[in-house]
Amino acid sequence: MSREVNSLVKAGYQVTVFAVGSPETLRIERDGNLKISRFIPKRLDNYNAFDPTAFKAYSAILQDDKEPYDVIHAHDSDTLFLAWLLARKWQARIVYDAHEFWGSLFEEKAAKLVEEKQKLDNKIVAKTLISIPGIWRMKYRAPKNSKRRIKIRKELFLLKLFQRFERHMLTRSDRLITVCDSINELMVANANPNGGKKPQCITLRNIANYTNVQKQRLIHQAYNLPPETNVIIYQGWVKPVRGISFLLDAMEHLDDGAALLLIGPAQQKYLAEVKERIENTPKLNGRVFYKDPVTPKALVAWTASADLGIHPILDCKANNKFCLPNKVFEYIQAEIPLAVSDLPEISKIVDGYGVGLTFNPENPQEVAEKIRDFFHTPGKRESFQDNLRAAKKELCWEKEEQKLLDLYKSLLY
Repeated sequence: MSREVNSLVKAGYQVTVFAVGSPETLRIERDGNLKISRFIPKRLDNYNAFDPTAFKAYSAILQDDKEPYDVIHAHDSDTLFLAWLLARKWQARIVYDAHEFWGSLFEEKAAKLVEEKQKLDNKIVAKTLISIPGIWRMKYRAPKNSKRRIKIRKELFLLKLFQRFERHMLTRSDRLITVCDSINELMVANANPNGGKKPQCITLRNIANYTNVQKQRLIHQAYNLPPETNVIIYQGWVKPVRGISFLLDAMEHLDDGAALLLIGPAQQKYLAEVKERIENTPKLNGRVFYKDPVTPKALVAWTASADLGIHPILDCKANNKFCLPNKVFEYIQAEIPLAVSDLPEISKIVDGYGVGLTFNPENPQEVAEKIRDFFHTPGKRESFQDNLRAAKKELCWEKEEQKLLDLYKSLLY
């Protein structure tokens, strides 16, 4: 989102960003054509964008700003209802910017809630049989999970409501934006399952800014690795669906000349399991490391100091299958070859530009073989480097932002 805001401000638009803040953040900030207005809830950890009270809180923020707006730009579905209300109030145009395929996310969450409800329904209710001369009576005790059952019904109702509203807004928004061509096609199809007028949807990829990098050996220095060690870096969330366990399996198949650094936020319970496995596995201990998240500027330096950037995400749901994460472009800007899951959108970039290799993330032996081949085949690394230097000039935000600017021109002029 920050790249879009910066591009619009740089192009001369007056931009106001409405966001959730914390007690440590300023309520209002101004910087030239940019204004940031924050809603600070009493309990940030309890904030839920689907709760009607949250919409009221957001509306209260906007009531402080009496200026009419020409365009309301909604990032993801949890801001869409508010955008619709404001657009009606100010007769403004709506841009719906979906970073995920929400049609699939709604279905997945509903399926989990239904499954949980069925498990609660199938639990045997405790019962007591009371014997009275000549009369048998069954006495039931109310289930302890009744409050959770009520909450599930409420969540399912709201989920279905917003699912229908989001589909309605696919055709009512003036423009749609999404992150890749595959999700673009899915959103257009979801808007009109029975045919009809197609919404105007553009693909705006989450591409990194063009970056001049200086190659250092930060990882080797930080973890006392021998100079000849080949370093693989994974940046991003450390959680099960990202294929981390399969990646560790692959590391066990690689020789001691390869090391892996995981850097980024993590699900703490899963991270503890990963660290325990690393510590208790001789083939991983001293070769696999975890580093807490760093600033974007520092991340560029850490990434550029690796020899290979990896992304072993699993094909377990639609948004995984069609993902095109910013780390793919960050690896390219850092000029390190990529090793990624063989999924449609990612492989289209990696194979199309010849900047790396693809693999089946659920086959650790295949992953290890392809990485080993990359490190030990003469000339392969150098050929990827030539392609990376050419690709980073095309796959940068400075070129991608023109799609956003053209969209706004078509709306306003």
